[in-house]
Amino acid sequence: MSKINLLSFISLFIFFGCANTYKLEKKSSLSFKESYYTLFSSAVKDGDSGYNIYLVLNDSINLEEDEINLKGVYFKDGYSDLKKQENNLYQAFITVKGSGITSEKDYSTAKKEKNKVPFSLKENEAVISYKEKGKQRYFKIVLKNKKTIDIPM
Repeated sequence: MSKINLLSFISLFIFFGCANTYKLEKKSSLSFKESYYTLFSSAVKDGDSGYNIYLVLNDSINLEEDEINLKGVYFKDGYSDLKKQENNLYQAFITVKGSGITSEKDYSTAKKEKNKVPFSLKENEAVISYKEKGKQRYFKIVLKNKKTIDIPM
């Protein structure tokens, strides 16, 4: 009887311990002036395509002072590290290998390698992964779709 109780306890501990790994924050110290994405496609037939994601932090945010380290972003079925471009501008690229995507519709039907995104995301939702004072955090935001002008090559 005690072996069954021990196994039950261990199973519950593992189950509930793993369930909290990706807990979304309801509020965050992060705030953005602008957050958007654009679609890109390769000029080569069956070339890589995907999304450019741009996050512009509010001027009031001081990442060093607040001990915040931006890690990456989950969007659609992918994940990418965030890279600092300018003072408050961060950028990420989510690529779909050899998809030849030219529109949102193509993306949803493209055969792609799916990253395991541990969140349920709606059409324009993304999750920012960051560390604040050494603790891993996740915060959901909405990205605007900025249309780009396609110029044939």
